[in-house]
Amino acid sequence: MIDSVTNATQPVTASSTQSSSSSGKVLCHTPFGDVLVDELSTTDLKAQFDRRTTGGATDAESAALATTTGQSSSAASSASSVASTLRTNATAQFVAAAQSDSAGSATPAAIATPAAQPTGADTVPTAQSAFGDSPWLSNPTGSGDHGYTWQFNPIYFATDQTAQTIANLVGGTVVTKNAMIGDADGPLHQDEMNNMVQLASGALINPGLVADFYNHGYSQARIDQMIQEEVKGAVAV
Repeated sequence: MIDSVTNATQPVTASSTQSSSSSGKVLCHTPFGDVLVDELSTTDLKAQFDRRTTGGATDAESAALATTTGQSSSAASSASSVASTLRTNATAQFVAAAQSDSAGSATPAAIATPAAQPTGADTVPTAQSAFGDSPWLSNPTGSGDHGYTWQFNPIYFATDQTAQTIANLVGGTVVTKNAMIGDADGPLHQDEMNNMVQLASGALINPGLVADFYNHGYSQARIDQMIQEEVKGAVAV
């Protein structure tokens, strides 16, 4: 139980002090005035206010604070030690992995040696690999009696080298023909003649078209089959 004695501006008299002693109450000076404290039913507020006023602390409180501070320092030191150990272990593992990679014991899949390229009948030849850099004439043209001109598709005009290579392949002979518009005299003319391959049967095949078989990514086995079909389908003239 706390009884108000004075306010902040009212002085404490001797009679109030004597009265408090006889009633079992203690006079306390507080920031909000002087109060009488019943020591039997109230926490020791006097000691609390005295301690706050003087800035001091009891021996028990000082000991408790020291114990708490020591435990916090010990926990912080332990946590710091664990973190340092983890960093050391992680660094060691990283260094070991790097040394293993540099030694070639763990080659990444991304830089693995590629599979060997197919050979033989499974290879994919090109017209250039089979007949040279220029398998066909570069710019075959035609013209008319009235002065107009046009361009033919080059794949119908094999070079001499291409025609001879095809002739050797099928056992034929290279001959020249106006295969595009015929040999008859007329208003249209070929400015370049076609190299043709004449087979033993007398039939003709166009070696420029045969060379074009090599221009579509077919395997050599497939190209050989197409050449055989071209020879079988040739018609004697």
